[in-house]
Amino acid sequence: MAAARGLSTNWRSGLITLIAAVILIWGYNATPAYALTLVQHADINVSNAPGQAGAVVTYTVSANNVTGTANIFCSPASGSFFSIGTTSVQCTGSDSGGDEPSSMGFNVTVNDVDPPTVTVPADITTGGGPSGAIVNFSATGTDNSGVSPQVNCVPPSGSLFPLGPTIVTCTAMDLAGNTASDSFSVTVVLDTEPPEMTAPANITRNNDPGLFGAVVTYPTPIATDDNPGVVVVCVPPSGTFFPAETIFPQQGTIVTCTATDIGGNTATVAFTVTVVDVEPPSITASADITKNNDPNQAGAVVTYPAPVVSDNGPGTNVSCSPHTGAFFAIGTTTVICTATDVAGNTASASFSVTVLDVEPPVLTLPSNITVIPNVLGGTLIYSPPAVTDNGIGGTVSCTVRSGQFLSPGTHTITCTATDRAGNTDTASFTVHVEEPPPFINPLPATPATPAPTVAPTSVPTAAPTSSPTRTAITPVATATAPTPVIGGAPPGTASATPIAPRTGNGLHSAADHQPLALLLGALLLVIAGGGLVSLGRRA
Repeated sequence: MAAARGLSTNWRSGLITLIAAVILIWGYNATPAYALTLVQHADINVSNAPGQAGAVVTYTVSANNVTGTANIFCSPASGSFFSIGTTSVQCTGSDSGGDEPSSMGFNVTVNDVDPPTVTVPADITTGGGPSGAIVNFSATGTDNSGVSPQVNCVPPSGSLFPLGPTIVTCTAMDLAGNTASDSFSVTVVLDTEPPEMTAPANITRNNDPGLFGAVVTYPTPIATDDNPGVVVVCVPPSGTFFPAETIFPQQGTIVTCTATDIGGNTATVAFTVTVVDVEPPSITASADITKNNDPNQAGAVVTYPAPVVSDNGPGTNVSCSPHTGAFFAIGTTTVICTATDVAGNTASASFSVTVLDVEPPVLTLPSNITVIPNVLGGTLIYSPPAVTDNGIGGTVSCTVRSGQFLSPGTHTITCTATDRAGNTDTASFTVHVEEPPPFINPLPATPATPAPTVAPTSVPTAAPTSSPTRTAITPVATATAPTPVIGGAPPGTASATPIAPRTGNGLHSAADHQPLALLLGALLLVIAGGGLVSLGRRA
């Protein structure tokens, strides 16, 4: 019983403890009915401060259920400058009693109610044509918001304004839709005064590579007028391809520029653009030519192909010297070809023409010759052989030269003509030298000297003998002649020099050859005397 009673007491005590714990936990987490709460502030709408892009805004925020001292913080703070437009304000509050913080927000809107400012130009007076004038102008606007307002003018800038005054109204509108307007006048009067313009300096430049001309740009002349809107047009325009000059002296291409103002008044200036062709032509000459001489000619007529010529422009002239079809002498001749374009630029090329002399000379000899000799033989004298050749000469040589002494008999003389190209011609003629005539001693006979006697042997004395009878020598006149050279006597004039004819008994006069006769007589006396002495000694 006692035990049962104790168990019942412990059970009740544990249940109470559990209930108490639950109550404490619930009480700790529950928000007390007196927790701090910020009072919700209404949104604020204000106008901007005059001339400002916003306004200074003040406000007050309060709190309920404050334990102790309340601390409230807002951003942006009250009294701040709020720009035009809507700004969100966020506030947070707490108290010194440890209550949970509270927060709240609201909007502040600053409305732009100031109109913008528009600025227009002063009244405009300008000249124009019969239909008026195009007038350009500028109008601007400002606004307190800091953003430039859009400005629209009627009539807009760049419009064609008729003659007389026109009111232009310009309106500026800011971002808030506030507007402001202002106006000015545009008066167009008929323009009768032409513009003024100065031409640029003349232009000279070289051709573009490979082109017969050049693309030339030049500055547009500046025109001035009492009214705007002058239009300048040049013909040919800048950037045009200008051809190079083809005549002398070079004239250039005339560029004409015309300035026209709004009244239709004009002014004209001109200058020249000269493109100089400085590029020479290209020329390729023929290959070297070799040809034999024409028959019986000291050269040949040679034709050759025209050189190949190209140039950046038309009208190139080509000349060669010697020209094709000319007569070229034997040997090598240089042909120079020159190409000249219309601008005077030149280019040259050359090749050689060689004419070979393949034609031998023609040799004409004297007729066969008969020589009447003296006792020993004959001296050959003949005219130089005649030689004709198509070339420029050479030499002639013979196996026996004129003036050379020949023994009796028949001799063949061979002559060879050689021209300067090495061509030869050979021919022969004969010379017959007759037997010499009998010798005639011109001195009286001399008795033989008796032979001396020798003792004791008796030697018969030889009978005296007379000298042998000798016939007279027929001397022949001699002459000399130089070795003939091609180009000497003309063909057909060669002849042999005849021997002096015999007279009387067929012998020449002794007086004609007295020195030779005396010499031979003395020689015979010496020989005869020596023979007598020899005979005497033998006896």
